[in-house]
Amino acid sequence: MPAGCEIKFALSHEKGFTKSTALPSAVCTGETALIKACADGDVAAVGLHLGQGTGLNEADSGGWTPLMTAVVRGNTSCARLLLEHDAKVDLINGSGVTALILACIADSRECAVLLCSYGASRSVTNKFGRSAAYFARQNDEALARWLEQTHQYVTPLHYLDDLTPLRTRALLEAGASIHARAAPDAPSSLDIARDLERGGSAPAGSPAAIVLAWWRERLQALAMGTHSRLGRGSPLRHLGGIPEVLELIAQHWAAKDGDGLVTQTPKGDAAMRDVVVRFDSRPDTPPQQSRKCSQWAAEREARNELF
Repeated sequence: MPAGCEIKFALSHEKGFTKSTALPSAVCTGETALIKACADGDVAAVGLHLGQGTGLNEADSGGWTPLMTAVVRGNTSCARLLLEHDAKVDLINGSGVTALILACIADSRECAVLLCSYGASRSVTNKFGRSAAYFARQNDEALARWLEQTHQYVTPLHYLDDLTPLRTRALLEAGASIHARAAPDAPSSLDIARDLERGGSAPAGSPAAIVLAWWRERLQALAMGTHSRLGRGSPLRHLGGIPEVLELIAQHWAAKDGDGLVTQTPKGDAAMRDVVVRFDSRPDTPPQQSRKCSQWAAEREARNELF
């Protein structure tokens, strides 16, 4: 795209527009050096301009931001760098479209997924009421299917298939929830990680493996009585109904001979002792022991004996 030019899309009829109707416009004003670098796909130049404080969200006269320009050109690396610097994802340009809509028009699945993982709204429509999903159906059936399959993803961590390990760790350390879900029957990011693990798609160091390790580490802390949530009462008081916790309590109690497990209530203490006393925790039978432990705990809970 020549310097000083803007890509515009025809919006002249109710059916909207597609990638094939993209037309270069006359020279416009206000194109920044950062916008040109994004158009050219020059990641080094983008980084340099960001380091110099160039307007991250500064638009040209047509309302095009650096992020929109990177996305419509399919320059994912530039778009990622902008988003890492907190570029706004849902700004609307002079044609009434967002970066996500542009990604769907430009057949850029990578950019669309990236934008969604940074919270881009899927519900925004252009002046004809057309959303990103509409343009995906017009231009890229695979992307349209992906948007439909992931419509209940509500946190960045839901996009484990597309996150980097570095960003996954950063999100977890910043307090992102692995349990958040759009509805009671919708998947959490922890559910997705477990599904990936069961399918053999969670190798060591992958985002899914990082989420699972994060969760298991905190389960262990809860089981060993060292988690910050253990302020009053038994750990079971906080975590009733989560079989994984009960399994880990039994395993670690057996391994530690009872030392180090803070229960703080006689009833909770007795309940967890019973888990180990009742079921054999030999190293050669942990899965069987865990299943029995969970079943026993569920029965006790149903009789209101666990708390």
